[in-house]
Amino acid sequence: MGLFSRTSKPSTRFVESPDLGIATVTEALAAGKAGEIAQFEGIAARAESLDDIHAALTRMNDAADLDRIQAWYDTKQDDPFASTVYAQALVQAGWAIRGHGMAETVGARKFEGFFGYLEAAERVLQPALTPWASAPLSWCTAVLLGRGLQYGPSEVRARFDRGVAAGGQSFLALHEQALQGICEKWSGSHEQMFAFAREHRDTSAPSPLNELIGIAHLEYWVSGKPPRGYISSAAVAQELADAAASSWLPGFPDDAAGVIARNTFAMTSYVSENKAEGAHQIDALGDRIQDWPWYYLRTAGKAIAELRTLAAE
Repeated sequence: MGLFSRTSKPSTRFVESPDLGIATVTEALAAGKAGEIAQFEGIAARAESLDDIHAALTRMNDAADLDRIQAWYDTKQDDPFASTVYAQALVQAGWAIRGHGMAETVGARKFEGFFGYLEAAERVLQPALTPWASAPLSWCTAVLLGRGLQYGPSEVRARFDRGVAAGGQSFLALHEQALQGICEKWSGSHEQMFAFAREHRDTSAPSPLNELIGIAHLEYWVSGKPPRGYISSAAVAQELADAAASSWLPGFPDDAAGVIARNTFAMTSYVSENKAEGAHQIDALGDRIQDWPWYYLRTAGKAIAELRTLAAE
């Protein structure tokens, strides 16, 4: 068994933070469990960033019954906010059927259900692909749909560019979805993926977007194509260390984007043998661990425990 995994969950488990320690995400999760979907508009209005809204939305959708979300949407059709919420819920329902494994691990029946939900989401989302206050949120879902419906890297990039133009210049979820949509396993290439990550990297700035280079190296690493020792080689380890170091610059956010980036920095530091940096990131995170990108590591639970031990020393 190798160090990394292409399955949806690591073999060594860990406790994932349900709300990333963010108040509006906690509220959205509670609203989803209670089926009070109408509360989400007010919750989103109180969120501090687009990434906080996105984190709140995805977790509410996971907790809520899809029929309750549809019933709420039916009273507000053609409203861009409602269209985005329901379209994203349909996407998540489709992806739950497909799973997160490689395409060859997904059967024909699962693909049929997956595409059915995504095609419905594409139709529902159309009224939201117009100028409105949180339009980048809609374009983030559109980018994910472009990937899932296999429209190809060019269309994924075009949708991403529309999201940036709508105000998503620093929206990490939008950038992460675009990077996934142009990587090799989704009909793009490693070259396109690395070019995209480096295009949006600025290690002189306290930007969560610097974690994209870490995701790119992880995607290449788990593809099985690089030589043994790739992820801890001097050049790669330095690039990962430079990205992680940007999270200590004044002004690095502590919103969902910051939490997601620190999870990436912690994992990439660990696998590149920069465990001291990984321990600092884990210390800053506390209990705010999420499964992405840790589920790529079969020994994730052990790794997190080791970093916590180092942080406590």
